[in-house]
Amino acid sequence: MCHERVTAGYQPGKNEGSALFANAGLEEEQRPRFVRVLPNDFGRVLATQKKMRETGMSEEEAEMAAFEVNSRDVARVGGR
Repeated sequence: MCHERVTAGYQPGKNEGSALFANAGLEEEQRPRFVRVLPNDFGRVLATQKKMRETGMSEEEAEMAAFEVNSRDVARVGGR
């Protein structure tokens, strides 16, 4: 599945959870048993990217700026 996503130009955030459940044939009552796992660093980067885009940066500029900001973040060093 991962290989197909990469080779097909996979873009995260396109309601992939719903597609995963549909493709796996899971019933509605089984869905609450699954949780979204998001590493702390990744969550911080996503939040920073959103802030950067709101200031008018392009997607690529926001990604680079978020990386730079979070690479120097004190919370990251502490493992939070």
